[in-house]
Amino acid sequence: MLIGLGLFSLNQIGKLRESEQQIEHGSLGGTRIAAELESAILQIRLETLRFITTTDSNLSQASQAQLKEEQDRFAKALEAYQKVIGSDKEASIYQELRQLIAPWRTALDEVLRRSASEGTDAARSYLNQTFRPLNEPVLAKVQGLIKVNREQATEIGKEATSLYEQSLTYVTATMVLALVMTLLIAWRFTQSLVVPVRRSMAVAESIANGDLMQSWQDQGRDEIHQLSLSFERMRSNLVQTLQQISDSAIQLASAATEMHAVTEDANRGLNQQNQEIEQAATAVNQMTAAVEEVARNAESTSTEARDSDTASRQGRASVEQTVHAIEALNGNVTDSSQQIQQLANDVGNITTVLEVIRGVAEQTNLLALNAAIEAARAGDAGRGFAVVADEVRALAQRTQQSTQEIEAVISQVQRGSSEAVSTMNATAGLAQRTLNLARDSEQSLAVITSAVTGITERTTLIATAAEEQAHVAREVDRALVTIRDLSVQSAAGASQTATASSELSQLAVQMNQLVGRFKVA
Repeated sequence: MLIGLGLFSLNQIGKLRESEQQIEHGSLGGTRIAAELESAILQIRLETLRFITTTDSNLSQASQAQLKEEQDRFAKALEAYQKVIGSDKEASIYQELRQLIAPWRTALDEVLRRSASEGTDAARSYLNQTFRPLNEPVLAKVQGLIKVNREQATEIGKEATSLYEQSLTYVTATMVLALVMTLLIAWRFTQSLVVPVRRSMAVAESIANGDLMQSWQDQGRDEIHQLSLSFERMRSNLVQTLQQISDSAIQLASAATEMHAVTEDANRGLNQQNQEIEQAATAVNQMTAAVEEVARNAESTSTEARDSDTASRQGRASVEQTVHAIEALNGNVTDSSQQIQQLANDVGNITTVLEVIRGVAEQTNLLALNAAIEAARAGDAGRGFAVVADEVRALAQRTQQSTQEIEAVISQVQRGSSEAVSTMNATAGLAQRTLNLARDSEQSLAVITSAVTGITERTTLIATAAEEQAHVAREVDRALVTIRDLSVQSAAGASQTATASSELSQLAVQMNQLVGRFKVA
């Protein structure tokens, strides 16, 4: 019934959909296109009147362009309407309209031509006498198309309303009939379920109260009979299960008691083992600390030995640089001594030259004195010569004085040169002795550096060995700690096992008590 109702509803919905599509694509589409035709005709008439009455050239051109656009719109709408024709009456009106279009267009073109060539009055006269009688039938046919489409839409709407009312009546009647039949079936089905279910509830209640001795036999082939068979199998399985649980509980209690005793012995052994491992771990920990201290001291000694080696190498390098510097200084002192000696020799040569200059000055002085005497004898005639002689004598005296001063300076330079030569010789001897000491120090530092290098290598080996020993000791310590932790965990597990075995024994007793509440035989 429900399937039939659904198929009928789908059929009626399909018919309503067809009516809606007829209205949408037929009547409404035709009405819209016909209204566009009517609008184009009215707009053409308006633009024609505006074209023949205006005197403005710009407005005239605009009206002419608008007329061309409206004519194109009318032609397109006329072609489009042919696709939505839905009845013979509509097709007849459309054909009559197309027959009127040709003379109507000719008259419209003639109005425009006369307006351009003969003037407004001639165009207006032709418009009223010829174009208007042709325009009215065209407009009437378009309005007739609009009327036909509206009538078709109204008719389709009435058919859809009638179809909806029929569908509503049929569906309502079918639903009432289905409701009555559903109530009858539900009442009968309820009666077939309630009685067997009540019997099942009684058996389940007896099982809940601990009575497993009642059995239930029901005749039938429906699901209720299957339920009763399931209850009977459940009761039988429950009886067997409880008997097995009772036997297992007795065995479990005995095994739990034995396991508790064994666990207590194992727990005592584990506690003793834990104490011994704790002592061993403490001893290894102390040994690890001592080995680490030795390793740290060896590492510190190795570091200090490396520092000493570095310092000795740096000292040896410094001594080598000092030896080179002293050798350079000794060479410089020797060169300076030779140069000062050469300077003393040069100063001696200057003294010889000064002796010659002094002799020349004395002779010049004598000559000037003689010239002055001769000028005095000559009287007035030798006065000028006497003046020159005085100047020459004065110059000779100054030369003698300068020579004496230079001799004094040279004497000082000679004494300083002699002292400098003595000092440089003493310095050269001291530099040579210092050089010998520096070379001895260099050899001693080379021996010290070699010894420190050997010490550094040995201390490095000692530090490495001590570090490896400390690492091994730490590994042993960690292993003992791990063993101790495992021993503690084992002891804790043994204690928990003992507790669990005791609880199992109690649970076995409680299980026997619970099983005793059921009646199985």
